Amino acid sequence: MTSPRFGLPKSPHGAYAWLLLSAVALLALNLRAGATSIGPLLAEIQAGLHLSDSGAGILTALPGFVFAATGLFAVAVSTRFGLHRALGLIMSAVFIGLAARPFVPLPLFFAFTILCLAGMAMGNVLAPVFVKLHFPNRIGAMMTLYTTCLAIGATIPTAVSQPLANLLPGGWRSALAFWAIFALCAMAVLLAVIVRRDPRGVRIKARGSSLIGAVARSPKARWISLFFGLQSMNAYVQFGWAAQIYRDAGLDPVTAGWMLTIIAGMGIPGGLIAPVLATRLTDLRPLVLSLSALLAVGYLGLYFLPTSAPWLWALALGISGFCFPLTITLISIRSRHVDVTAGLSAFAQSIGYLAAGFGPLIIGVLVDVTGGWQVPLIVLTCGAVGLAIAGINASAPGDVDDDLGAIAAPR
Repeated sequence: MTSPRFGLPKSPHGAYAWLLLSAVALLALNLRAGATSIGPLLAEIQAGLHLSDSGAGILTALPGFVFAATGLFAVAVSTRFGLHRALGLIMSAVFIGLAARPFVPLPLFFAFTILCLAGMAMGNVLAPVFVKLHFPNRIGAMMTLYTTCLAIGATIPTAVSQPLANLLPGGWRSALAFWAIFALCAMAVLLAVIVRRDPRGVRIKARGSSLIGAVARSPKARWISLFFGLQSMNAYVQFGWAAQIYRDAGLDPVTAGWMLTIIAGMGIPGGLIAPVLATRLTDLRPLVLSLSALLAVGYLGLYFLPTSAPWLWALALGISGFCFPLTITLISIRSRHVDVTAGLSAFAQSIGYLAAGFGPLIIGVLVDVTGGWQVPLIVLTCGAVGLAIAGINASAPGDVDDDLGAIAAPR
């Protein structure tokens, strides 16, 4: 039997279903660790590789820009090799980059970092396509699994990288390489999926450039991309600057670090809750407005009373981050055909991560120019209005396929 909405076989059952479920979970766990494991070890990396402060700034900005630049190639890779083999190659790149970069000289450290980030970027794009192909009538549940594992994979390295450096022989180098173990596990599971020769591991039929170009002309796709971009910008601004805002307001470094942990940690319940709401609510506008309002509340709290109830503002900002799993789910539920899902995922995430790269830099410039956090926080608060407008239009009924004409027709 097939799923009437997507023209694909219904979700699999039995051992193969568990294999595919494991593939989704392991893919998600590997799509952030290569980036978030850097921050806790940055001082040791600088000392070990004689990396300047400017070089460290470039290193921390790499994830957003590499995600934006290389995510666009994911569709072309899937077109060439098929979805399953493409994901296997992508995880191989992540594994090689993670395993090799701590043990090479500085130029190659950057090269292997870019390699693993490029693999992660293409995995970001193709994972929602994998979910749609294999679980077309369980998208809510599978996107819950995916976004929750994504949040876990982003959060755990920030907490355990420094203890691993103290525990493992080789210090920071072994701690960085440790995350390659999970990429190796993902490769093994994907190899088992490839061996099954499932016809759903097909090549995406539209050429990557033409597909993404067509999607870019869709008003719905533009709204989804804008929503993804604004939430990504806010997330990376918070990850990069929230702890410093608290410290400049008077909190000690440990407490400021805990506030950032609250913000980042809310991604885990967000991954559990937001996809389910996205697939079950008939009207997503109240959810979008609520999350946008919480974003504004968090920034205004940091502006007026940063040390009076610091955990409250961190909690507000963290819950507003539910926008991320919401936008990832919208990519699947606001497109019908898997080709369109792939193009929309590439387009939206490239725009989003470009904003994620520039956002922290722009806020840093504003701090330097104005000499404090008042103006940046006002700008960020006003940005919550833009997030609400983009989210309302992105989540409104209607699919990207409706804007595309012939390309949306199943082949």
